[in-house]
Amino acid sequence: MRITHTLIAAALLAAVTGANAQDYPTKPIRLILGNPAGGATDIAARTFGDKLRALHNQAVVVENRVGAATLIAVQAVAQAAPDGYTLLYITGGTVSGPALQKSWNVDVVKELVPVSQLVKGVNIMGATPKAPFNTVDEWIDYMRANPGKLNYANISITDLVGMEMIRNTMNLKYETVRYNGQTPAQAAVIAGQADFYYTPVGSFAKSLSESGRIKLLGVISNERSPIMPNVPAFGESKYPELRELSKYSGLGGYWFGLAAPAGTAKNIITQLHQDSVKISADKDYATKMNELGLQVVANTPEVFSQLIVNERSRFAVEAKKAGLEPQ
Repeated sequence: MRITHTLIAAALLAAVTGANAQDYPTKPIRLILGNPAGGATDIAARTFGDKLRALHNQAVVVENRVGAATLIAVQAVAQAAPDGYTLLYITGGTVSGPALQKSWNVDVVKELVPVSQLVKGVNIMGATPKAPFNTVDEWIDYMRANPGKLNYANISITDLVGMEMIRNTMNLKYETVRYNGQTPAQAAVIAGQADFYYTPVGSFAKSLSESGRIKLLGVISNERSPIMPNVPAFGESKYPELRELSKYSGLGGYWFGLAAPAGTAKNIITQLHQDSVKISADKDYATKMNELGLQVVANTPEVFSQLIVNERSRFAVEAKKAGLEPQ
C-alpha cells in the first residue's frame, strides 16, 4: 500500500511539474549578464528581453552582474533555482574564462543548459589612416619587411590570443600595447599612436572608415560579413595558411546566447528555444542586431553546447601557445 501511495504521489508531482512547465512563464524572468550597462552586449540583451516580454506579456528584468570577467554572473545563474525564471545572457567569456582564471569554477556545459546561440559578430582588422598598407596581404608583407616596427593596440585577452595565432602562423613581429577598452585603443589608432587593432563590424566602423579616420583591412573570418559586404575577408588572402586559420571562428568572432541552470525542465528549455527562433525571425530585432554588428543565429541547444565545448578546448590550446597562464 505504501508503494502504491508513493507511486501516486510521484505521478501527481510529475503532473504538476509538467503543468508548470507548460504554463511557463507565469511571473517575471530575470536575465543576468556579466557586462556593464550601455555597451553592445547590454543593448543586445535588453533588446532580446523586450522581445521575450512581448511574446508572453511577462516582464523580463535585465540585471548587470559585472565582475571577474563575467564569472559573477555565470555563478549567479548556475546557483539559481532551475525553474526557468533566472537565465544567463551568455558570452564568449565562458570559453576563455577556464583557461585564464584560476578562480573560474563553473563548467557551463554541466552546470548550465545552453539554450541557443542568439547572435554572432565578427571583428575587422582596423588600421591607422597613416598606414602604408590598405589590405590584409599588404599589412602582412609590410610587417615581414619591417619586423617590430608596428604597434598593435590590444583591447582584450581574446583579441590578444587571436593576434598571437596570426603572429605565430604568419611569422610576424610587432609590439603589443595594452589599452583599457575599445575607446582609448581606437583613439590611439586614429591618432597614429598605434598602427592596428580589432574593431567590431558595424555601423560605427563603417562611419570611421567613410570619414577617413581608420582603414578597414579585412574581416577576421573566412568569409565576408553580410553587414559590411564590401570589406574583404581574411579568407580571401593570398596566403593559404592565413586562409586556413581564418576558418577558426574564435580568431575574430564572438557570440551571445541564452542559458539556464542545469536541471531546468526540458519543456521549458524547448519553450525558450522556440521563443529564440521566433525572436530571430522578427525583422525589427534582426535590424537592431545588425546595427550592433551582429547576425541572428538561434541554433539548437545541442549545437550551441557543442560550439561552447569546441571553442573552449581550442582557446585553451591557443592560450597556452601564446604563453598565457591562469591568473
